[in-house]
Amino acid sequence: MALYREVSGYAGCPFASSQRRRRNVAVIEDVRYPGIASLYLAIEDGIPIESHVLKEGLDFVATHKRKGHAVLIARGAGQSRSLTFGIAALIEEERLTLMDALRTIVSNYPDAEPHQALWESLCRHYGEEIPYFDMLKALS
Repeated sequence: MALYREVSGYAGCPFASSQRRRRNVAVIEDVRYPGIASLYLAIEDGIPIESHVLKEGLDFVATHKRKGHAVLIARGAGQSRSLTFGIAALIEEERLTLMDALRTIVSNYPDAEPHQALWESLCRHYGEEIPYFDMLKALS
């Protein structure tokens, strides 16, 4: 099993130090488990993801999928950053369109909603011009 754990927290995160909570910035450090491959990408919510960072996460997913491993993409709340990488993985691995990948995930996890900056990062990366509010309307 491969574990891809993109984590960057929030002020209420119980794992963050009190100093980080006071600054309203919490980053959960890289988590390692014996026998489980992991990749840590420190990504702040609401900040665009550069293509090379997205590619790094996708390369990890592809490598482990080729080996027949299960891949878990996880983050604290699981609403935006993990969704962003999940959408990208479905596009790469299943050859879905951006909207089809989003709909696939939302059909199983209705609370999932990418942050506008992350959605725009995906649109740029895949060359699909889907305005954020059009995406939201399509999901409702």
